[in-house]
Amino acid sequence: MEKLIEEGRSLELYLESEQADKGSDDLDAMWQSIYDVYHLVCIGIIEGDKEDEAMIEAKEWLEKAKADTSMYQGMVL
Repeated sequence: MEKLIEEGRSLELYLESEQADKGSDDLDAMWQSIYDVYHLVCIGIIEGDKEDEAMIEAKEWLEKAKADTSMYQGMVL
C-alpha cells in the first residue's frame, strides 16, 4: 500500500489534482483525485493528450491501484 501511495504522489496528474488525500494515507481519496484529472482530460474539459506519457502512467497506476481501494474496484477506465 505504501508503495502505491508513493507512486501515486509522484504522478504528474496527482500534482495537478486537488490532492484530497493530503495529510493522510487514504488511497481512495488519492485514487479519486488522480482519476478526476484523468477523466477531465479524456472528456476534453482539461486540455491534454490522452496518449501523453503522463496520462498513460496515470491510467496504469489507476488500473493497478483500484484493486486496493475500497470504493473503486469496479470502476472502468
